[in-house]
Amino acid sequence: MDIKNSLSKFKSKNVSFSNFKLKLSKKDKQEINKFYELNSKNTIPNGRDFYTIDDDYIDQISEFTSPELCKIIIKNLNEIIKGSNKSNAWICINFNTYRTEYRWHRDGTFYLNPRSKYKFAFTLIGPSTCLLDFDNNKMIIEKYNKLDLLAQDLYKDYNNNKEKILENQRKKNKLFSNYVVVQNNNDTGCVFKVGDEKSAFHSEPLVDIDLKLFRLYISIVTGSKKNIEVIKKHRSR
Repeated sequence: MDIKNSLSKFKSKNVSFSNFKLKLSKKDKQEINKFYELNSKNTIPNGRDFYTIDDDYIDQISEFTSPELCKIIIKNLNEIIKGSNKSNAWICINFNTYRTEYRWHRDGTFYLNPRSKYKFAFTLIGPSTCLLDFDNNKMIIEKYNKLDLLAQDLYKDYNNNKEKILENQRKKNKLFSNYVVVQNNNDTGCVFKVGDEKSAFHSEPLVDIDLKLFRLYISIVTGSKKNIEVIKKHRSR
């Protein structure tokens, strides 16, 4: 399924996420495996932001990853920008982000006027982002929102509230214990709703921390030049 068809799925009221096929040739997959073999034992920064409004963003991505991997990322980025009928994007490239427990959460809006509605994500190496096949049960949402408000207060003093924050997240996770967790293969991306009451619940994948598993995933929000300027200004604070 291409990007446009994937986005058309959101015409249904009950859809919070949809999938699309990545553009990955046999050579692309070989280059991804080569990158894994060269870097899986190295210490790489967890993540970095890039913006298509910057003239040298491709050079930045190439330096952060590799020239070959950069071409693969840019090819799929361009498909996402075109398919979402936007002109620019914020790209976040992350390494080695996973958890020993789920962190079910929703993303808020990334910009207003018009409000951002979607976020794209795909994983090239390692387990992909987890999405919750959730029916927006009102009772569960009410309980989640109460816990989320408490969590926001706890995060104001993170260092002294680490245990309380973890316990809060466990209570959130328990609310969703009967729902199916969806994970894509590495040749499939996803787009999910953000910023409203139908936003998708998602989490980093679960991994045995002792395995020190190497993971590379990319998240993308598309928009106009002004939209992306807003995101850059906010994330640069």
